[in-house]
Amino acid sequence: MSIVLVTTILGLATLFYIGVELLFFFIFHFYFIPRANKLVPPAPYRDYGKKRSELIVRILQRIEATCTLTNKDLRTSIHSFFAECFHHASTNPSSDRRERLDVAISTEASEVPLLSAENVDSEPSGCLYKEEMDDFFAWALFGKQYSTLLPWESEELRKTFTLLQEKYKIQFPQKCISPQEGRPETFDKKQPRCMSLEPVNSIHRPLLIYIIVALLKTAAGLLLRLLGYRRIVSSTGLVGWYKASKQVQHEGSSFLPLLFFHGIAPGGLVFYLPMILLGIATERDRPIFLFENPSISCTIDFNVLTEEQTVQGVEEIIDQCLGSERVISVMGHSFGSISIAWLLKSKLASQIQQIALLDPVAILLSEADVMINFLYSGVVNIIHVAVATELFTEYYLRRHVAWYNSELWLDDLQEHHKMLVCLSEQDEVINVNKVKQELERNALDTSRKNKPTTIYWGDVRHAGCMASPTKWKQIKNILIQQELDIVRHSKPSSYSPILETTNAEVS
Repeated sequence: MSIVLVTTILGLATLFYIGVELLFFFIFHFYFIPRANKLVPPAPYRDYGKKRSELIVRILQRIEATCTLTNKDLRTSIHSFFAECFHHASTNPSSDRRERLDVAISTEASEVPLLSAENVDSEPSGCLYKEEMDDFFAWALFGKQYSTLLPWESEELRKTFTLLQEKYKIQFPQKCISPQEGRPETFDKKQPRCMSLEPVNSIHRPLLIYIIVALLKTAAGLLLRLLGYRRIVSSTGLVGWYKASKQVQHEGSSFLPLLFFHGIAPGGLVFYLPMILLGIATERDRPIFLFENPSISCTIDFNVLTEEQTVQGVEEIIDQCLGSERVISVMGHSFGSISIAWLLKSKLASQIQQIALLDPVAILLSEADVMINFLYSGVVNIIHVAVATELFTEYYLRRHVAWYNSELWLDDLQEHHKMLVCLSEQDEVINVNKVKQELERNALDTSRKNKPTTIYWGDVRHAGCMASPTKWKQIKNILIQQELDIVRHSKPSSYSPILETTNAEVS
């Protein structure tokens, strides 16, 4: 009788679960996805206002400086930069290789020669036309379709093309009206990667996945409470976990407070806790802040915090727990580097003296590599399956993250910023070679005293550092040495206990 009862209960439970999953399937496809596909007004430009062309010029100036350093051809480099921003679609049945797109670059303002395939390589080549660049710049500079631009936006777009022509001798020809005009029509289907205007490309996940993630987050919260962390919610809704220093009452006697920002991962902080608790922030006397971002944590939630709300929430929590004068250290992994880029444009920038970036996507974010590798690559790997195709993550990235406000420009760092950048050779998201090149270029700037320290891990993939105690120790040792320099140059006498403790740990 008991076996029959158990079997019946299991059968009913299975039917109930199947019914719940079927209901969730319909909600997911007929409510969640349509809502995620609704367009959101673009965030205002924080640094450039209405002068959007200045951002394009700054990007091209960086490309020019890199070409000077590496002896690369500027024409080819600019060609590659613009080409990667487009979807490639060839209609030539005889070609099975990816189409190469070209810009018309002239040495004289009166000339408009096409950059032919022979100038780049032997692959079939087409041309980026003015109409296609109109569509690209309308999205990149204004977050809109070209047909919806306002008068001032159209004028700024015209100014952008004028600047490109006058400064870099770059012009884009009009599309040919008819095939008789002689320009090839086989490569005429090119669309810019307008990620914020495109529909989400998510894969359905069972409700059970979201339940498991929620349970993991709950367990992580209980663990943090047991370890002395306090959950704080700012007025903007930002959630942070705070553990105070044991010696907080003696001002200047504790280690630098550490602010940590996680990357895109199921459960948010969950899989970062071993690295933080056992490797990075092990001192009892170090105040620690761990910030959550549910929008990149595989959580069912359309309530997104904007950049402004995130920064305001961090400022509020720091003021509440530390005050507005305390020097702090910040660390971010992957997307967490974008949160740090936001903070470096806030009033907290003067308090931030140490920056640690692990697999940072914020450096060179204006290049197309991160966008392509994360959202468009189509390669089936752990990143694609676990996070890149998750609906709420895609919704956040495509509708609410403004690339033009999220790049970390190394040139903008102040002298009091000490930085550690950790890169993984086999990173599937970041173009590591480009980032290394940019770090090297920045290091050659003789006007800067503090140069970024770089760790380069061979044969390691994106987020590989999270499960490697050896790498935790490597990161920790460099951060400790940087912290020693910071405290020695601030309050040597009051920090003497820290110097003694830290030197003992390093030795």
